[in-house]
Amino acid sequence: MVHAVGVTALQPAQRPAPGAAIDLVGPIPGTLDVGTGIEMPAARRNASTGRRLSTKGAEKRQEILDAAAALFALNGYRGTGITEVARRAGLSHVGLLHHFGTKEKLLLAVVADLDERQQESYAQLRGLRGRTALIRMSLVTGRTASPAPFNTLFLVLIAENLHRDDPLNEYFRARYARSRQYFIDAIRTGQEDGEFRPGVDAESIATQAFGLLLGGAIQNLADPGSVDLPRCYAAYVERLLADLRTAGPA
Repeated sequence: MVHAVGVTALQPAQRPAPGAAIDLVGPIPGTLDVGTGIEMPAARRNASTGRRLSTKGAEKRQEILDAAAALFALNGYRGTGITEVARRAGLSHVGLLHHFGTKEKLLLAVVADLDERQQESYAQLRGLRGRTALIRMSLVTGRTASPAPFNTLFLVLIAENLHRDDPLNEYFRARYARSRQYFIDAIRTGQEDGEFRPGVDAESIATQAFGLLLGGAIQNLADPGSVDLPRCYAAYVERLLADLRTAGPA
């Protein structure tokens, strides 16, 4: 069984200081982390040698990543052979390994590439607080709910990495913890700003909100068009905001 390489220890999510803005995205250093607890190969470096790629090399690397992503989404990581990826990318088995070294490093690079593509969406949420942070999450629900290949891939990889010793288990646990923390911070900053009443169970609300987004995405990918996730999330937030302004239970 393979194990993740370059995994860093998970850090407990920190409550933002009063007046601080919520950061769901995080910096993108030489290795792509995105606050998920697992370091990914840098996008424009050879994962086998660590050397910076030429333009031609970067283009071929992206072709390999696209081929691997499509096959992993169709057959799963475990059901896809490295030779099959190489053939789809127009390379030999040896040529593919020159770029990535191992199948596991290829998997990490695929996930890093997908994370990087999502940065534009999540960047729209940077710096938001309270009520605005909850409402604006709908900006990314449309992309999350669409039956795009990378969304299908994420769900397939989640199913393949449910056990602690699976290569991406820590990555997904950290990714989901960070997503839940976004909602927790939205509630707490709203309380600090006087928008929401005190005594609200922010952790429970975060679990509900994130469960709605993930569950809706799964349903929509299994049956495209069956769930209007942006509309469902907007209705949920409308009810939630009304509750947070009242003296009733959270």
